[in-house]
Amino acid sequence: MLTTRVGEVVRWDNDRGFGFIAPDDGGSNVFVHVSDLAPGSPRPHVGDRVDYALERDDRGRMHAARVTVHGDAGEAVAPVRRRPQRWSVVEMLAVLGFAVLLATGVLLYDMSAAIPLVVILISVVTAFAYADDKRRAEEGRWRTSESSLLLLCLLGGWPGAIAAMRWYRHKTTKASFVGAFWVTVFVTLIAFTLIAFPAARDAVITSLELMSGGA
Repeated sequence: MLTTRVGEVVRWDNDRGFGFIAPDDGGSNVFVHVSDLAPGSPRPHVGDRVDYALERDDRGRMHAARVTVHGDAGEAVAPVRRRPQRWSVVEMLAVLGFAVLLATGVLLYDMSAAIPLVVILISVVTAFAYADDKRRAEEGRWRTSESSLLLLCLLGGWPGAIAAMRWYRHKTTKASFVGAFWVTVFVTLIAFTLIAFPAARDAVITSLELMSGGA
């Protein structure tokens, strides 16, 4: 007996009759074809909640089967967005630490107040970029490249990226992207530490001079 699963339709091409379901329990999106819909079930729309089972096709690939759209058959089902994901402790500490770093630099070490303002602006732009990429994914349109999203993070917009990733449940399961994202966070924190604290910056410069002199 196949287990019934629950998920949300995140892409649906009505003309071609196929799309993808994001499982509520996490993991990769599941392919669904119009022929996999349960008898009497209406065609889904992006955002619809569905029940489905997992089966393998002739090539051994997993796909959704016996898909039922929530609601009465034939009715238009209102899109339902899944609840935002909770921030992890590491994410909260990283954002809090970044805020403290910038505030300390401005208040104690004469760092320009324009720098935190620019960081906030870039974070807002980054959040909108991730939200737009999520909508493009749902609608099957051309996506924003991952390198562009990561570049915004590297410029200091990663707090906005975290907010959007959790709110829209976007880009949180692809290990390669998540790993690259945290590299940008680490690099950004080091860079802004050198900008905010003259002593740290001078120590690095001195070390580089000694290394170059020794060579």
